Amino acid sequence: GKAHRKEKRNREDRTVVCTSRFPAYLALLALSLIFTQALLSKVSHIFFWFMLILPVLLLLYTLVARVALSVSMLSDTAPTGKDTPYTYEFRLENHAPLAFPFIEAMVSIPQSNGVRCTERTVRLAMAPLSGYHMKNTVRFRFRGTYDIGVRCFYVYDFFRLFRVQVPIESTTTV
Repeated sequence: GKAHRKEKRNREDRTVVCTSRFPAYLALLALSLIFTQALLSKVSHIFFWFMLILPVLLLLYTLVARVALSVSMLSDTAPTGKDTPYTYEFRLENHAPLAFPFIEAMVSIPQSNGVRCTERTVRLAMAPLSGYHMKNTVRFRFRGTYDIGVRCFYVYDFFRLFRVQVPIESTTTV
């Protein structure tokens, strides 16, 4: 119950996490070592060293993403009236000359009818030195408070062995 939720939240708060594909990588690394010892060929040695160096390069790649990506939210003034148009905009910027094809953003956005905000996972890919903008206008049908923004932001490497959380503070309460 409570302990399981706390453990899950602590797991999600970590900056770098090995994904469920990492054990498959370890098995492939062990197989490459066995083939290196059994075959004693240059190709098997090259493959083994490639498999040994690969996670270091992938980890460095995802850590660069942590520094290179930024998220911001622009919105109208926070208090708004019932049935009044409210405009918000998310901006994701890639400041690096590297592409990041596996990005997940956990966003809280208003439903189309403006009754409440829902949590959604948005998957996107960022080209080098590019930006992504999402702008929307909504009318809230009821009084209350609505939280809009990006709650969590994750970047995966090319083989999805590592997941890195990008630190963001991009929410607003309407």
